[in-house]
Amino acid sequence: MAFPIANPFEQAVANVQAQAGNLAGAVEQGANALTATAGDACDLLGTMGAVVSDIAAEAAKLAETAIAETLNAVAAIQQKVQEVVGKITDLIASAVDTLLNLAAGAVLALTNAINNALSTVENAINAATSAVQTAVSEATAAIDAGLAQVANVIDETLTTLGGISCNAVQDAVGSIGAGVTQTLDAVGGALEGGVAALQTTVNGVAGTLEDVAVAAAGAAGAAAEGAVAAFGEVGTTLGGSLDGAIAEIEAALA
Repeated sequence: MAFPIANPFEQAVANVQAQAGNLAGAVEQGANALTATAGDACDLLGTMGAVVSDIAAEAAKLAETAIAETLNAVAAIQQKVQEVVGKITDLIASAVDTLLNLAAGAVLALTNAINNALSTVENAINAATSAVQTAVSEATAAIDAGLAQVANVIDETLTTLGGISCNAVQDAVGSIGAGVTQTLDAVGGALEGGVAALQTTVNGVAGTLEDVAVAAAGAAGAAAEGAVAAFGEVGTTLGGSLDGAIAEIEAALA
């Protein structure tokens, strides 16, 4: 846009746009990382639900939904910044027009007020970029920890399924009896009560395989819910700063 006078806000706006670009990059990287994690989650949780029980499958679906919601949460931060940068562009055009009709002292006061507000925007976006990067890192680590439990449940289940699907193993377990080895006891328990009723311990969580599977899905889902809350906090803090800065510019132009 061509200005009839020198634009005193050009550098400040450029700084804001640069920080907005950095945030966009952080959000993009975060979305990629979270998408990959969500894909892994669907694979693992879907498999676990299929091999354990309907109850475990329902818990897995809830966890998948929670993990997918992290994508919306991180994208909302970028949407807020895009909205504010667009608003700032319009306000700066209005500000330059306003300067044409002001005395020298008023020009300086308005210029300082708006540049201070733009500096607030720049700093807020910079802080949000760092916060997004931290939140994404913590989110993927926490969700991955929950998915590791899911993977162990799958491993335990498939080991048992491999045993009970073989007639020779079934006959051997029946003749050996209980109390000889934990593995054979697990196979025997699955033969009697089904895989879901199998008593086991995975990652220190003891109970039936169904209970442990639900706990594993819950851990992954809770990690995702924590991530959504963290992204929401970033967005709320950023939004408050940006809205406040916009209000300052509008007040200065009033």
